[in-house]
Amino acid sequence: MFNKFITAAVAAFSVALPATATIQPGTPDLIRTVAEHMTVVFNKGATCAKPGVVGSYQLSNKTLTLCPGLEVTADDHDTVRHEVWHAIQHCLSSPGARSLEPVIEVGTKEYWDLVADNLSIKQAKFIQDSYPERAWHVENEAFVAAATLTSSQIEDIFIDSCVD
Repeated sequence: MFNKFITAAVAAFSVALPATATIQPGTPDLIRTVAEHMTVVFNKGATCAKPGVVGSYQLSNKTLTLCPGLEVTADDHDTVRHEVWHAIQHCLSSPGARSLEPVIEVGTKEYWDLVADNLSIKQAKFIQDSYPERAWHVENEAFVAAATLTSSQIEDIFIDSCVD
């Protein structure tokens, strides 16, 4: 039942958008909400030391790491939405799962429509070049969620998915 809600929410908010990051006024609220339930770290640790890495979500310890540097940009807002989507994927994964799972079932028309309508060929190639094959579907979905949902919408989904 809940997965149908998520599918409907993502489908309702997803429209074909250009691949540009946006500053979202709800991003600080999203970060605060996530920090109430998980660990959020800024500009620290091995993640931020890696060239080109701007954030991560660690499944093992429920830690969201954000690496905005000294100046916060639209790309940083996009990274928050992307990494929080990974937290949502974690919350909705099977109990005891050792890896993230997409929220929308892979292979369904809804999944492929979502990806086809909202992920450019360039983005898909970046995902294939940057991530192991086992992560492609998870990353496809996180990139689409970050591009098509606002911080406030992702916050609502996070609360519904991850807050007991």
